[in-house]
Formats: sequence, structure tokens, C-alpha cells
Amino acid sequence: MIKFRAWYDGKMWSVANINFIDETVDIYNLPACENGEIHDVRKFSGGDLKLMQFTGIKDVNRKEIYEGDILKNTETGEISAIKKVDSFFRMAKQPMLWRGEMLGEIHYCDPADFLRLEVIGNIYENKDLLNA
Repeated sequence: MIKFRAWYDGKMWSVANINFIDETVDIYNLPACENGEIHDVRKFSGGDLKLMQFTGIKDVNRKEIYEGDILKNTETGEISAIKKVDSFFRMAKQPMLWRGEMLGEIHYCDPADFLRLEVIGNIYENKDLLNA
């Protein structure tokens, strides 16, 4: 399943709908979701909204891994971030800079590696983890 989340206005949002014809994205904050009904949906067009795609893989704790997540290898302690490069998800080893700037070493990740990886944050809320 293709899923997205979005970073906007200093917080993480869930994506309800992407309209490619109107070029709009409907986003909502998870606390606005009650009894399976979504409230407080905002239509967004242009600007500073950052979409992050779900990789289709979960970490060691069964948490969904999205582009932009920061991962820690539970065996080695190595910290990496997930980046989409050429339609594939890759891991960028530290040190790295993000969007429009030089990345650190990019490498492929065997899906079996995710059994040792834990999501510890993301590049918007926890950028300092990449410098640890």
C-alpha cells in the first residue's frame, strides 16, 4: 500500500488524500481522528509541505518506516536516515545533510537489515540525532 505522511507547520500530519489534478493534499492531525472518523482535514496546495512516503517496511518494533526517518542499528549503534534515491529507498550514513545538500554515504539496505533497525526519530523533529 502506498502511504504518505507530511511535515507542515512544525508538526507531523497524516495524509488523507493526494489530488494530482488539482495539485492539492488533504492532511489531518492524528488527534483529530475519533471513532474512525477524521475531523479537521486541511486542504493544502504548494508551499512548505514535505511529503514522506512509507517504505512498506516496519522496524524491529513493528513501527512503519517512512522516508526521512532516522534509524538506529540495534546491534552496532550506527545511525542512518532513509532517503529515496532513483525510486528506491536508501540509507544515508552519518554525517549527512538533507534536501538540496550533499548527503553522506548512500548504500543499499537488505530488507533483512530492518529486523535490526529501530526508528528513533525523523529529520524534521530530531535532526540533532544525525550529529550524535
